[in-house]
Amino acid sequence: MALPTTLLSKRLPLAEKLQIAMQHCRAKGLRRTHSLSTILEVMLKGERPIGWADLAENPRLRAACNPSSVFRILIRLEELGVVHRLAAARRSYYFALNVEGRTYDQIVCTSCVHVEILPRDHPLEDFAREVRARTQYRGVYHQLTFYGVCPQCQEKQNCPRIKMRADSQ
Repeated sequence: MALPTTLLSKRLPLAEKLQIAMQHCRAKGLRRTHSLSTILEVMLKGERPIGWADLAENPRLRAACNPSSVFRILIRLEELGVVHRLAAARRSYYFALNVEGRTYDQIVCTSCVHVEILPRDHPLEDFAREVRARTQYRGVYHQLTFYGVCPQCQEKQNCPRIKMRADSQ
């Protein structure tokens, strides 16, 4: 089941959002660990999908656990419906909190794997609300992903994202 919509409130302090998310995870049987808390906190701060490798590189997580542990926690959160896994190009994965009513429609560069979130004011959002209302389903979400080559890669001026990726390998 999705996280409550109260996590979308701009007025709610991060500490309270984290407490709500942790209570949700505890109700699903997860133990409160430093790694879980840090993953949720980073995802709540970012308010957008994050690559699992980028998450694993977070200094607080690097000190607490190895990258494979971060990935296992994310997979467990996905199994419990706390996060969505969003596919990107080249077998990389991005994760986003599964908050009722929030979607992450995206465009992915097939060259540098940059993910850009699309505005939420397109007709598909109206259709998604209609589907939820008509079917009375709970936890309804969709994922719309466009693929293409970003302007920086098109210009062939050594896209900085490709360089960053190459330097980290």
